[in-house]
Amino acid sequence: MPKLVKRLFRLRQRRSTVSSDTSRLQRRRLEDRWSSPRLIADWTSPRTQSIILDPVNPLIHRAKFRLHKSIPPAIAPSKNVRCPPGTDGITDTREMTDMERGWWANPYLRMLATPVRKCMLTSRYLPKDFLIRVQPRRIASPRGASVKHSTYALLPDGLEHPKFRSLHLRKAGYILCRADILKHWRGFFPPKTSVPSSLGANTAHLLRLRVIQELDLLAEKLRTRPQNARGVPLLRRFTRIEFKEMRETGRIPCADVIAVLVIPPVNKDPTTKARPRPNTTALPDAHASLANPERDPLPLSTFHTVDEITSGVDGDLLLSMQPPPQVPFYNGVTLFPTRSQRVALYEKLSHILFIERRARHRNGVQSAASGARSSPHIETIANTNSSAQRTKGEQKASHAFALCSSKDTLLRADSVPLAVALWRLRMWEGTSYPTSEGTWTSVNA
Repeated sequence: MPKLVKRLFRLRQRRSTVSSDTSRLQRRRLEDRWSSPRLIADWTSPRTQSIILDPVNPLIHRAKFRLHKSIPPAIAPSKNVRCPPGTDGITDTREMTDMERGWWANPYLRMLATPVRKCMLTSRYLPKDFLIRVQPRRIASPRGASVKHSTYALLPDGLEHPKFRSLHLRKAGYILCRADILKHWRGFFPPKTSVPSSLGANTAHLLRLRVIQELDLLAEKLRTRPQNARGVPLLRRFTRIEFKEMRETGRIPCADVIAVLVIPPVNKDPTTKARPRPNTTALPDAHASLANPERDPLPLSTFHTVDEITSGVDGDLLLSMQPPPQVPFYNGVTLFPTRSQRVALYEKLSHILFIERRARHRNGVQSAASGARSSPHIETIANTNSSAQRTKGEQKASHAFALCSSKDTLLRADSVPLAVALWRLRMWEGTSYPTSEGTWTSVNA
């Protein structure tokens, strides 16, 4: 026993001296790194040899050079953002220009700007918003089993908003955002990993839940930012005459629209005389009631052109060369077949309209008190969404909700994540994946 105590004592002393020396060395390196003057890499002057041959070059001795990349611009930069050490204030966050805000208000450009990942089935590299993140989860053995072994099931991950649920693990795989891609599944995981039959249904439920969560976040942003509510609204309802003309002509009579969602209110159950409860959980209802199966299902979405173009790009020549923009026209009954989720969707949309109406009314009272006047276009939108003035006939609100996004609406709230969530759901429930057998794009090769 005394020998063991002496050995433990010597071992403890040795570790303490090593840790102190290591911490002192790290502290000295940090002091040398941030106290010494930072160099600026010269990439433009004429040279007689490669920059790698210099005794001190920015490729090998990165710590001795000043950072040359700046922080990405923000819509409304915060004053509390601190610059990284050693940058000498050259990476201050700047405000986006009108052209950059116009690009940032486009949901398709935002999807293309996401990090690139590789699909495990097709071996294609695509932006992350065009893929579904999946990973194997460990399943415990049932109680009373004679042989206990670990099994894994493939489940979707990262489909919900990070505010509601974070990632289960950092490492995962990706597959195309199409439901029928599961038919071409191959064994990319260990043999003990199984693909449950409910993977497609759970993925579709989580994609619909993401739409509802984005509506929640959008309502919170609009509630905390009531300023400039008398401008172009982020969400509005078409009147019946506007909806009728849109279906007849195939053109949307409003600019800055990025999506149109037709969602009628859910009727009461004929037996219970009550509407189903909204489902905002990650688990689908076991006995969820679907839409009327006797009717022919409507298409998931169609496309309509927009009359006006409000883009951040200046110049009539470039706009004349572009094809007319098309906006997806979603059918809510087909996109949300379960009545419980459709009730939740309709309630969230109505809540956003109520927030917009209340903010517009308060701003209208303040502008009237100060003697300000609004434009006729803004007053028309205000009267359309206002409940103070009773409308009759064709001027009543329809079941079509228009989601708007432009460089001006970004200053109040960002509606692009909601449009991206709707588009991802459309991709998952959309047309079948082309196999193209015998070519390099074949998934059965």
